[in-house]
Amino acid sequence: MNKILKKIAVLGASILLSLIVCAGEGEDTRLRIVFAGDIMGHDSQIQAALVDSNGTYDYSDCFRDLKPYLDGADIAVGNLEPRLSDL
Repeated sequence: MNKILKKIAVLGASILLSLIVCAGEGEDTRLRIVFAGDIMGHDSQIQAALVDSNGTYDYSDCFRDLKPYLDGADIAVGNLEPRLSDL
């Protein structure tokens, strides 16, 4: 595993551990974690997200149905798999 991934893993574990420890101090000790896999952007999604008026992208519609699940989480983790080039 490369150094950056190790640092990310350590940071994530540290944050999770500190949240668990802090949660034990109060009355509400539940922690809701949501994992989402393979968040991908295909050509049709990229084209649909393009805002013609200013050339930016808005992916709100792509994630509209997932929003209630992600909003209810204390921690949301997703595996983002974007396309890096046209090649």
